[in-house]
Amino acid sequence: MKKLFRPQIFCALFFFCKNQSVFHRRTFFCLVWIFPGHKSMAGTFPATSRVSAPPLQFGLTFVRHGESLGNKLGVVQGQKDYPLSTLGLSEAQQLGQNSVQNLRVSHVFSSDLSRSLKTAEIVCSFLGHSPPIIIDQRLRERNFGTLEGLARDQFRVELRKAGCHMNEFKPPGGESDADLRLRAAAFLEDLFKSIRLFERERQQAVTNGTPDYFTEYQVPSGKSLVVAPANEVLTASILIFSHGGWIKEALIYLEMQYKFCVEAHRVMLKNVAPNCGISTFTVKLQEPKVTLSCLWMHKIYHESDNAGDRTRRALQMNRSISSPARSLRASNSSANRQLSSVNN
Repeated sequence: MKKLFRPQIFCALFFFCKNQSVFHRRTFFCLVWIFPGHKSMAGTFPATSRVSAPPLQFGLTFVRHGESLGNKLGVVQGQKDYPLSTLGLSEAQQLGQNSVQNLRVSHVFSSDLSRSLKTAEIVCSFLGHSPPIIIDQRLRERNFGTLEGLARDQFRVELRKAGCHMNEFKPPGGESDADLRLRAAAFLEDLFKSIRLFERERQQAVTNGTPDYFTEYQVPSGKSLVVAPANEVLTASILIFSHGGWIKEALIYLEMQYKFCVEAHRVMLKNVAPNCGISTFTVKLQEPKVTLSCLWMHKIYHESDNAGDRTRRALQMNRSISSPARSLRASNSSANRQLSSVNN
């Protein structure tokens, strides 16, 4: 027997009930409501429930460049192109040896400034699978305009003249923190869109056995290789080589937009990453939701910036000064932190 569709059923009921009493009409409609169809009609009507696609998960790692000559001289670098110092070259080498050796990543991005690009080239030489480095000028450091190249003491004088907070300060021909954050946000949102496209291409390539695509990727984790945190499969892994100020604003944007921070991260979020410091996340995209999990922030793998030694020196210095001096030192620490990003 030919199956009836919903419009035909209701038309038949309408014409049948048209000449019946009110009691009969109500009875028929109640029966239709309670018993919508016979089991023989199963599958007649299309399913209305939508099956959601599995979430897309990938690794996202931010890497600050090694020490540059501008860092060594203590000047405001901004977008002025200072190369890596001898120490910076060594830091990049050690980072590659200790954190990404034989690692499998899908994408590498870098600022076009030489201190960032050279760091990327050195680190990527240790990767197990090294995709081409994609250069993007949106990854450049904050533009300090006419003040680039000034010593930090001279920059402080200009900041006092402007009479505003460092975050709001916009040097002539330069950017404010808000401008830099918008630039970082534009890059990250474009990146998330491109990863969705990459995943479709990857699935098709894996099905067809196309080379240069893998079923899973990895994130940096010391000398050991971690396929994925908590046994989750990462279908992409991205390295972004940039600058201290840019990474700081990128992380602030991600926290504002996607709320990844636990209490321990909130203090670190205000700090600038050390040279060759890395911050790694896993990102889960399941429309329309984006979920970030921070694995570590501002982690270092080179001997030139030993956090334990810095902590011990700070404790010894703290014990050696009086309480009033300690209070004065604390009051000045926030101002120094504001200026730390100009030397990136």
